[in-house]
Amino acid sequence: MNTKLVSRLLLGLAPIVLAIGVAGPAATAVAQQTSSSAPAAATPVEQEITPQSLALARKYVDMTSAGLFTNTLALIASQISSQLTPQHPDQAGKINQTIGQVLTTYKSKDSAILDTFARIYAVTFTEAELQQIVDFYSSPVGLKLTAQRSGLAASQQQALSILQNTLGNEIMSKVKTALLAEGIEP
Repeated sequence: MNTKLVSRLLLGLAPIVLAIGVAGPAATAVAQQTSSSAPAAATPVEQEITPQSLALARKYVDMTSAGLFTNTLALIASQISSQLTPQHPDQAGKINQTIGQVLTTYKSKDSAILDTFARIYAVTFTEAELQQIVDFYSSPVGLKLTAQRSGLAASQQQALSILQNTLGNEIMSKVKTALLAEGIEP
């Protein structure tokens, strides 16, 4: 899927996205992920979004994205609290209460982002492919994968963090050694 198509799909969410502060990195990440070199069944321009495709895509999104918007709101609340509370530590309770009140006005907006996710899938996959995806995620293995996703992601992130630290130290050591060999004191 190309970046223009993702931009068009996200355009309808602009007020929500900007209001909750998830524009930029999120949109860029979606664009980068969807512009991978993996061949699509049909180009987005050629593939019409049928009601059936959209319904299947939304079913998949509902199966795999439960709590995503709520978790995003919680993260935003935490970030805002972390920014505002140090400025007024004696008002932390009131700050957090106000953040909670403001966020309640956004809780009903999760459907818009999930609809956009569904559209992204509907233009990327054919109806038959979407049916296969839904069938898989409805199977015992698919349900297990969905249930274990956050734990798997945390384990993967931990492994990547360890790898990053290990490789970082190893590469730094080799760079310093190479620089010393060239007469440069690192």
